[in-house]
Amino acid sequence: MKKNNIFSMRLSNWSFWTLLTAFLGIILYCSIMKEFDPDEIEAAHTTWKIFDGERIFVDFFQHHHPFHYYLLLPVLTVFGESVTSIYVMRIVSFVMLVSMLFVTYRLSIVIYDDRPTARLGLLLLTSALLFVKSAVEIRPDVPQTLFALISILFIFHYIDKKQLRWLVLCSICLAASFLFLQKAIFVMFLIGLLLLINVFRKNVPFKHVLIYCFGILICVAPYYIYLFCSGTFSTYWTFNWLLNMKFLRHFTAFNSLGIALRTSTVLCIFYVWSLLKFTKTPNQIRIGWLSLGLIGSTCLVRAPYEQYFMIIVPVMAVIAANAITAMFEKNRFGVLLVLAFGLGLPEYLLINQLRENNTTQIQTIEYVLSVTEPGDIVYDGNAGFNVFRSDIDFFWFSVKPERALATYRTMTEYEYDIYALIRKHKPKVISTHCIENMQHKGIADYYEQSSQYNDLYIRTDNMQPEH
Repeated sequence: MKKNNIFSMRLSNWSFWTLLTAFLGIILYCSIMKEFDPDEIEAAHTTWKIFDGERIFVDFFQHHHPFHYYLLLPVLTVFGESVTSIYVMRIVSFVMLVSMLFVTYRLSIVIYDDRPTARLGLLLLTSALLFVKSAVEIRPDVPQTLFALISILFIFHYIDKKQLRWLVLCSICLAASFLFLQKAIFVMFLIGLLLLINVFRKNVPFKHVLIYCFGILICVAPYYIYLFCSGTFSTYWTFNWLLNMKFLRHFTAFNSLGIALRTSTVLCIFYVWSLLKFTKTPNQIRIGWLSLGLIGSTCLVRAPYEQYFMIIVPVMAVIAANAITAMFEKNRFGVLLVLAFGLGLPEYLLINQLRENNTTQIQTIEYVLSVTEPGDIVYDGNAGFNVFRSDIDFFWFSVKPERALATYRTMTEYEYDIYALIRKHKPKVISTHCIENMQHKGIADYYEQSSQYNDLYIRTDNMQPEH
């Protein structure tokens, strides 16, 4: 139902584009200057290892699906082993963030048939810290979320128009989302459940549910056939599924939900209020239940980090915007008050990034490149600075207690002796990460502390690694 034109005047085209452009400018600046999360260095280094000819899950540890790293390979092909490549990877994420905004806008139009509501939803989304903070980072969650959002848009097109092509496109996008990151399986389940409910209500035929499932399977099958034919399915299954399900480090989703409540209070309040008071049409009921399903499924994960909520916040923003327009469409002051309190985060983001930027991290990466040569080995252990050099062990990150290495050692016998590894490979640079005794003979005799970085040690002798 079209809303009163009074609200359309309140949020006119020029004011919307001015605010959105300003927000995107701030987000773009933060995407370039923001401090790098260890997960980003992990993603960049994984991409380089594949680029260097190593086989994921076989030659080195990784517990995420690989298609994000394949997507980033052209960046290294063009920009090479330089920090420029890392910045460009961030820009790729920013482009996907903008794509998510467009998809969210179209989804809002489909659900509420009202452009002012869709515009307000975009403003709420671009000011949501829980979404923006992760969406500008180099992580597989970004393309996974993008394709999952597209699949949600397509399933609503299918339900409205009953055209099979939309269902097929939904399946293809869900398969792509899954190949980027395995947690897309939750979205697959929820959309499948939505279809089954519509079958029960005789809105769609059951054979379309089978087409939906078959569409996903036929798109995912080539990758699994490759895993079987290459003999890597066992290691893939172990590290992508079994290890993640047994991860020693676990916590509840209330950590991230608390961040959402603190940093996007207005969005959360109106999201709940919209579900309780302004959910009227069948599509509005469907998107409401879907949003609750996404929140509930995230709570099932052993370690639901902030990025796990990336898929949830756009849907929440769409729903929250509906309540705001419904409550304040005839009240100019009310709209301005909501905007003032609800859209203040871009300013916070800007101030925060001016204080915490990635300058030191980039300098460390460049320093390590300057004291090493292609082919040299480096021990990082924390995915903090080694992007373009080889590692000393299969487990090259997540070696802290209760992380991946410790979890894997509860599943099978795996020998990991950091001193023996250093003695064997003689890495050119080592960090102090998870090394208790820097005075160990295998370290003290061959390494000296960097004059620039206290936590880095440089090999001083010309001894060759053992073979």
